[in-house]
Amino acid sequence: MATAALTGRAGQLRFSTNLAALTTSLTKVAELMDCTLTVNRKEIDVTSHDSSGFKSVLYGIMDAKLSAKVNYISTGAAQKNLAIQLLASAPLKMRASVLASTQTSKKKWEFNCIITKFEQSLPTDKQIVGTVEAIVDGAITRTS
Repeated sequence: MATAALTGRAGQLRFSTNLAALTTSLTKVAELMDCTLTVNRKEIDVTSHDSSGFKSVLYGIMDAKLSAKVNYISTGAAQKNLAIQLLASAPLKMRASVLASTQTSKKKWEFNCIITKFEQSLPTDKQIVGTVEAIVDGAITRTS
């Protein structure tokens, strides 16, 4: 049976310290292995005696986080900037773009974020892997 699934191999993750930068100006993270963007919308429970026995909710605040794994390259421009921002005494917010395509104008999520984690593993039996985590700060936009 044929499938309409898309391969994830064309995905991209891009970052910049310029919060007004366009996706094409963001630095592409080299050797991206996996990237997960999680967006959640909190709910506000407003159930009352007038709810006829059914739960009633309103939309609350939205939060989102990003997690990515890369083949760690210590000299990679984007990877280096992520580590610098995490360790800085006055870290800058970063502009990020998660793309499901090689085209920078389609299938993308864009947002400002704060880097919260940079992890490096040193296994004896496989490649060195870097893990980056960030939380979204402010609005998030999606382009089809």
